[in-house]
Amino acid sequence: MVNPVGVVVQRGMRVLLLCVLALVSAACGDDKCDGGGMPAFGCPFFAEDGTVLPERMEHVRRVATPVEVNGDFSEAELVRPTAPVMSAVFLSFPVEQDQRYRFSCQGITLAGCAVHILDGAGRVIASPPRFGSGGPEGRLAFRATEEGTWYAMVTLSSTFLSDSGTFRYRLQGFGLDAHGDSPEEASLLSPSPEPFPGGLQGPGDQDVFAFAATAGNVYALTCEGPGDSIPWRLSLAGGELHAFPAQGQARLAFEAETSGTMFVSISYDEAFLSPEEEEPEYPAPGYTCRFEALGPDDHGDANDRATALDLPVSELAGNLEAQGDRDVFSLQLVASHYYQVSCVPVGSGRCEVLLAAEAGAQPWQAFGGSSWKPRSTGTHFLRVSGDGAYRLSVEDRGLDAHGETKEEATLLTVSETPGQGSFQVRDDVDAFAFDAQPDGIYELTCEWAATGPQDVLRMEWSGGDATGGGFSSASRSFLAVEPRVATRITVLLSGPSASTPRPYTCVLRTRQDDHGDSLADAAALSFPASFTTRTDLPLDTDFLRFAVEADHVYRFTCADAAAPCAFRLFNENSWPMHSSQAPDRMFIEHAPAQAGVVYLEVRGPLGVVLSVTATDLGPDDHGDDRATATPISIGVPVRVYVPFEDPDVLRFEAAPLRYYRVRCVRPDGTLSRFCSVSSPSDPFFTGTRTEQGVLVKMPEAGPLFITIHGRNEPGEHTVTVEDLGPDDHGDRATEATPLTLGVPMEGALEMTGDKDVVSVELAANEPRQALFPAGVFVLVMGPGEHTRSLDAEGRFTTWTAGRYTLHVTANSANGYPMHYQLELR
Repeated sequence: MVNPVGVVVQRGMRVLLLCVLALVSAACGDDKCDGGGMPAFGCPFFAEDGTVLPERMEHVRRVATPVEVNGDFSEAELVRPTAPVMSAVFLSFPVEQDQRYRFSCQGITLAGCAVHILDGAGRVIASPPRFGSGGPEGRLAFRATEEGTWYAMVTLSSTFLSDSGTFRYRLQGFGLDAHGDSPEEASLLSPSPEPFPGGLQGPGDQDVFAFAATAGNVYALTCEGPGDSIPWRLSLAGGELHAFPAQGQARLAFEAETSGTMFVSISYDEAFLSPEEEEPEYPAPGYTCRFEALGPDDHGDANDRATALDLPVSELAGNLEAQGDRDVFSLQLVASHYYQVSCVPVGSGRCEVLLAAEAGAQPWQAFGGSSWKPRSTGTHFLRVSGDGAYRLSVEDRGLDAHGETKEEATLLTVSETPGQGSFQVRDDVDAFAFDAQPDGIYELTCEWAATGPQDVLRMEWSGGDATGGGFSSASRSFLAVEPRVATRITVLLSGPSASTPRPYTCVLRTRQDDHGDSLADAAALSFPASFTTRTDLPLDTDFLRFAVEADHVYRFTCADAAAPCAFRLFNENSWPMHSSQAPDRMFIEHAPAQAGVVYLEVRGPLGVVLSVTATDLGPDDHGDDRATATPISIGVPVRVYVPFEDPDVLRFEAAPLRYYRVRCVRPDGTLSRFCSVSSPSDPFFTGTRTEQGVLVKMPEAGPLFITIHGRNEPGEHTVTVEDLGPDDHGDRATEATPLTLGVPMEGALEMTGDKDVVSVELAANEPRQALFPAGVFVLVMGPGEHTRSLDAEGRFTTWTAGRYTLHVTANSANGYPMHYQLELR
């Protein structure tokens, strides 16, 4: 039978095929798994502990090809197997104890290769960090733990059995490893100002050092080298602390938490990988290190080891020597006192201050400014973190001038003399209170010097039965309150962004409401009138009452464009009629149909005085509907003033089959877009809007109505109706223009829906062709009103003798008038 463990062709060496299911202990057909040599398909190659089975290892020793250390690249080939197996190449080489080596394989035509290193007993010493990571090249760095003959097993870099091709390989030696790779093999290290040399014997090497540490002492390892080909680092045993090089140097500083033996190391980041570049040859890089004992930590790292400080603290010296080091101090502080705190780094260091809210409280509360106000009296803790030397200062700035709660509020009185205050720390709050009486409006205005748009002075208020509100801006905060009964109002003032002491001033004023807040309280005024109004509260409104005449136009105008008014008009039944909320609409107009009373509601920006005028513009100049439309003459311009929210309607008499153009021109010379034309006989009649006006034509004589609505374009307009003359051709067969065969006829379609009809006498069964330009459509209608469409070239054949009509319309809306020439052949 055929042996499934075949031989793979290669240049000058023997190769063997390994089963994909090498770890499966199964029967192998007629073969037995307990024989010597290589296993049959399905039989194990590795033992359960991961070493190669002794009988398989014996076969590996026989077939392995010797490799010269530090020799040139050699080539080999992995071919596609004919059975479900994975091919491999075995190579043997001598190693010396404690020496460093690297084995490399590079695909030539092979998609990729992976390398496993076996010692003389068949143990796997090194393998790829993850399956399939070899790519086109596989490299492994390793250290020989004993002298003897070791082996490299080269396989495909993936499990895809279709991979095959050639590759090249070589083995490099990097010499004796001067320092051990593990704590058990560590070199002893003593603190000294003198540097000591060393070297990493190739990729994957790690030099470990041991030293005797004393709890609470700080130690530092500073190294230069070993080059920048691949990243390297310094580490503290356990891997919890690392230092990486900057400009060729790395420094690892740390504090010993307990006494005893500790370990530090210098190594590459990737233990098994080597540099991508093969040329020039990667050298065994050297390094120079200095190990120092910096002495005990100057200040404790936790509350129970905190350094006690007495106030004031003036430029206390400290030093953060180690990574993660922090210095903790305890202080006796008094509630509601301000404490000025500063931490100044020395040189290029960095320091940050964190404060605990209360003694022993965790987690630490971040401190964002240079001042702090504790809420409780007692022991408080201050923590300094960062790196390098620093100077710490703490000073008691005295008691906060204002309390933070309702019970501690400072009482304010009505006065034009500003009250003083200051925010000393971020999130500081100052509480104020004042007694308010009904039938009055109380206004509290507070100001400070803002540093930017986000530097907002905030105000919150609470009280009894009262309405109120206000606003906060970058430099000013305003509150207005109107109580219904006698009550005490409490105000909390804060400046969340204040990180340094920030002074402010506050003024409390009182005033009476200028106008009624409802229709029932509205003050009566007569036209013309000029008055001022002020919105005292966020929901405050002012109402005024006016008597109006029928068909008069009334205008209410806000005089100050910088502080726009918002108007609403109500009828005497309290129903809203018109409103004006747009910032660019500074007036509102009304033309009542009957005499009566209207109510004007005015609103504006909070606390701003507005000037308002009320004017009677006189009788409405034109009617508001078709029944009251104003008759106008064709060709005579008519002035039209359209009140806001009011339509004006005009009327003119149109002759049949004549074109008219209606022009509604605004004072700036532009045409109104809201001037419309309608017909009582056709509810769908609108005319055609052009750049010169609205073009209209009526089939029968009758009135047409022009409407301009003030909702869209209030104000003055000039309306003119122009007579453009009769239609050039009729729209119906009874009005058709006679057409002569072979003679071109000119025509024009003046507007949407226009149609030109021409007629001609034709004999039966005659081929005819109509010539006309693109953009128009021609339909043929014969005796008996039978219709025919033309073909693509305008041809048709008469079906009986008699009078034919051709109906010309537009097949697109690409602009009017649309001129054309029609010829029938």
